Amino acid sequence: MDISGLPGFYAIAAADPGRLAVIDADGTRTTYGDLLARVNQVSHGLRARGLATGDVAAGVLPNGIDALIMVMATAQIGLYYVPINWHLTASEIAYILKDCDAKVVVTGPEYAVPGGEIGTDGLAGGQPAGAPDDRTAGAVMWYTSGTTGFPKGVQRPLPGREPEATLPLHQWFIGEVADLKPGDARHLVTSPMYHSAPCAHAQLALHLGHTVVIAPRFDPAGTLELIERHRIDNAMMVPTMFHRMLRLPGDVKARYDVSSLRQVVHTAAACPVAVKKQIMEWWGPVLYEYYGSTESSIAFAVKPHEWLARPGTVGRPVPTFEAKICDESGDELPPGEPGLVYVKSGIGTFEYRKDPAKTAASKLGELGEWYTPETSATSTTTATCSCATGVPT
Repeated sequence: MDISGLPGFYAIAAADPGRLAVIDADGTRTTYGDLLARVNQVSHGLRARGLATGDVAAGVLPNGIDALIMVMATAQIGLYYVPINWHLTASEIAYILKDCDAKVVVTGPEYAVPGGEIGTDGLAGGQPAGAPDDRTAGAVMWYTSGTTGFPKGVQRPLPGREPEATLPLHQWFIGEVADLKPGDARHLVTSPMYHSAPCAHAQLALHLGHTVVIAPRFDPAGTLELIERHRIDNAMMVPTMFHRMLRLPGDVKARYDVSSLRQVVHTAAACPVAVKKQIMEWWGPVLYEYYGSTESSIAFAVKPHEWLARPGTVGRPVPTFEAKICDESGDELPPGEPGLVYVKSGIGTFEYRKDPAKTAASKLGELGEWYTPETSATSTTTATCSCATGVPT
């Protein structure tokens, strides 16, 4: 079925319920129709627990379908959803749950927390499978500490409109950045979905009508096997994964067919030029890189052939973004000077939950429209201005 004109997951699932949505870590397959029914039941269940627009639900969940259900269920009833790192200590998890004021927390059996619910069964039980009334877009609120201090929630204003009013913009944006389009494709999840990029890419894959293939954890040879077995088209990875796969013996690397890959997006850390070149010699020109933060989302991006023409670049500002490089006083620097990257987005802004002082300290301009993810002198993001527009290299 041609889904190119459908605005995201909920519409795709209603129009093409038999479409394959998820291949879970244990091999279980779920269609778009069945996933939507479960998402709707959990949305109803959350409302039955008294959660209203602007409230918060949290998840301490392993990679799997429950993590996707919570993201999609909260996203259509105006809730903030907080995915929490299950590697944190009990006290660290308790801090985040208190700070975000979570009214419901869903966990996996191995990550139980006081007051938490095991899985989404309890929320879904006895609830209707039809769409909830008064649907309105929610948002994921990730907690980040950068490199300093207590974790802080990156909270964006809710749109106040149904999801279908906002999803076409997201579909267009990821298409511009990574050439990802609606249609028949398979996306591989290789990283924990409590991180912002893996979670966002899995969510976007569903909004594009792709099948989400979930790996329970990253394993170099196991990832190659999943790519071959499921004919993976696209994935999101980090540079250390490339390094570990390159270290596999030659006969192991040659064993797997990775010719299905079209877009492998990487972010989160600088990728050594030699590593990136070797991966593209192996996989072809499929590596799409972007540079950003939890606060700014994707701010700069570079496509494979652009990078091959200028190895080492992290690209140019993405559509709707502007960039400039400033000194510690917030004054813009001329080309060629290192400094702190500030970006301005046409898509939206953010605040740190319950921390207006830190929010203000991260921004410039009378309206606070320019922002940077860190302000500590020991943990700033730096770049070198290579042209008058402040494009980092």
